[in-house]
Amino acid sequence: KMVGPVRRGHPYRNKPFPFDVVLSSDAFPPTKAGEDADAKLTEEVMAAAAALEPTDKERAEMGEFVTKVKKVLDKILTTTDAEYLPGVVLESYVEVGSYKKDTMLRGHRIADIVVVTKSMPTFEAVATIGQKMCNELSDGSGVVSMVSRDFGLILTNKEDKVRLLVSTQQSNTASLEKDLHLPLEMISKNQAAIYHSKRFEHFGSTKEIRPLIRVFKAMRRRFPGLEPINVWATESLIQYCLITTPTGFPLTAGPAFKRVLSLLAAGIFLPGSSGLSDPVDSRYRLCDSLGFDEMDKSCSTAQTLVRILCHGGSGVLLGTADKIPDVSMEVTELNGICIAPLEKAYVPPPVEEVKTDGDVAMEAVTA
Repeated sequence: KMVGPVRRGHPYRNKPFPFDVVLSSDAFPPTKAGEDADAKLTEEVMAAAAALEPTDKERAEMGEFVTKVKKVLDKILTTTDAEYLPGVVLESYVEVGSYKKDTMLRGHRIADIVVVTKSMPTFEAVATIGQKMCNELSDGSGVVSMVSRDFGLILTNKEDKVRLLVSTQQSNTASLEKDLHLPLEMISKNQAAIYHSKRFEHFGSTKEIRPLIRVFKAMRRRFPGLEPINVWATESLIQYCLITTPTGFPLTAGPAFKRVLSLLAAGIFLPGSSGLSDPVDSRYRLCDSLGFDEMDKSCSTAQTLVRILCHGGSGVLLGTADKIPDVSMEVTELNGICIAPLEKAYVPPPVEEVKTDGDVAMEAVTA
């Protein structure tokens, strides 16, 4: 007999996990032809990733600007002069994002730093921080500019940008006011970026993870259907596909690349799947931020990409082919085989008019 309150588990934990051929290797043993194809795909993925790496010049210039920004932040943190930055007190700062993780793409010269404040994160305080940073970095020359955003601010020096993502102490969040302070949603996202960066340090030593992240970042830009899957969900799925194996040894880049697409195509981010828990907060799934339409688009796009890959179209996926079609809209022809995009599986519920007190309101019809 059960005693005490009934504890309800997360409903998605009772749902099935998508079929994963890597975890079914006993039923589907590898073949020589398959191993040769995987080795070739690994070479193609690594070559595509190498072409996406920043140039030495980009790395050097970006590194120089980031170092200067950090020096000014150190000065703000250590100064005892209350008039140096009136009304603003910083607690700490943490490098996050693609520059810190070394997953930055060529030409995408943006670094991210989370700045945690002790004082309240008002829009005025953020502007004060930005103006002080500009004055210190420009040294009177005016070469560094600043733009305020809802997440904090952006510092720009020629082609290089540093985003200061503003967060604050937990004790301040209950006192946030709309139109006076940064939105709680943005502060929470900025704080989560710190957890993501620390988590990445644990699995970032895997050799293939950075090349794969670069390749899938480029694919998110190339294929709009993959864009709704945010970078953190992409990184976490890649990490899972690399290291979760029957043997305990990580996969090489080619098989891991196929596995990521196969799991997306099998519906790992669909409502009916158990999905993957967020590595930094197991209360949530990585797909919880996606709407039903976005889940459908990402899954159907992945299914089309898997079909293209199976017919020798790796160059289309990796961006090395002469022509890169919009796979969600156009038919892809490979060796006489036409691969058509899939139709939508999710259709939003119809909207009906409801009359209330002479006014017409719109509401969705729910079953």
